[in-house]
Amino acid sequence: MGLKEQMLLKAVEGMPPQEIVDALKTLLPRAMASMDEEQRGEFLLALIEEVLSTALEGMSKEERAKLMNKALPALLREFPMEDLDILGVFGGKEKK
Repeated sequence: MGLKEQMLLKAVEGMPPQEIVDALKTLLPRAMASMDEEQRGEFLLALIEEVLSTALEGMSKEERAKLMNKALPALLREFPMEDLDILGVFGGKEKK
């Protein structure tokens, strides 16, 4: 683990979850400003693919479903539903 990671871990050690969220709300816009659109997409996808499972670790199927039901309205506000390939994602035909 590098020095930056050690410093970040030390900084968040013992912080309540809301303080971590507040810190991320400050840090994330600065990090995003240094990325182009493609890099931002790759960064967000990496967060979802590489970090989400860690955040959900130990949650039951029921807890995960409750969380998804709470998160879904925010996700639907941020993503253009009319352009999503829902059928393709769930094994149907790909959108052309």
